[in-house]
Amino acid sequence: MSNAGATVKHIQTILDAAGHVYFVHPLQEYSNTGLFARGFMSLSEKIREAPKPILMATIAPLFALTCIAAAIFISPDFSWTGNALSDLGHYIRTDIGPNPVVRAIIFNVGLTVTGIVMVYYIIWLFRQLNDLPTKIGIIPYVIASVFLTAIGIFSENFSPTHYIVSVGFFFSFPWAMWFIGLSWLRFRELWWFALISLA
Repeated sequence: MSNAGATVKHIQTILDAAGHVYFVHPLQEYSNTGLFARGFMSLSEKIREAPKPILMATIAPLFALTCIAAAIFISPDFSWTGNALSDLGHYIRTDIGPNPVVRAIIFNVGLTVTGIVMVYYIIWLFRQLNDLPTKIGIIPYVIASVFLTAIGIFSENFSPTHYIVSVGFFFSFPWAMWFIGLSWLRFRELWWFALISLA
């Protein structure tokens, strides 16, 4: 199989394994027994047979969002217009609600764990692919994920480090989306994802 074909197969498998989309063509990328070769599979079957890094990368953003939501839930005075999300990670700030330490731990652990998992997944993905443009395209994702991890480690209590890593994340993440979007414009099967990334 050509590098381009292998890349498309790999990305399709990632999306299919996560249960986001179903493909007409059978996918046989990861299993000697024929992963996805049976055509349409149930989500539970995909979860059992998908590689662990894919599952971890699928769950990690959900874990981060859950932690953010939990931190907001226990912060009755948090305001979307008057506060930054990073305020939830401050260990002694009480103006947005009680129990600042608990709130900060929930928020910061969510970001840190998600960032570490995404770094692990992207390195794994980098090793799986042979397509050079795609490899180059996912490098900014590693940078963005490292910054995300740093935001969780260096909370607002660690100024100006927190500000630096936050700016780094919000600057690098759009570039990560644009890089991978441009890379995947070469593959007709991935145009929809490329266009979303470039939007």
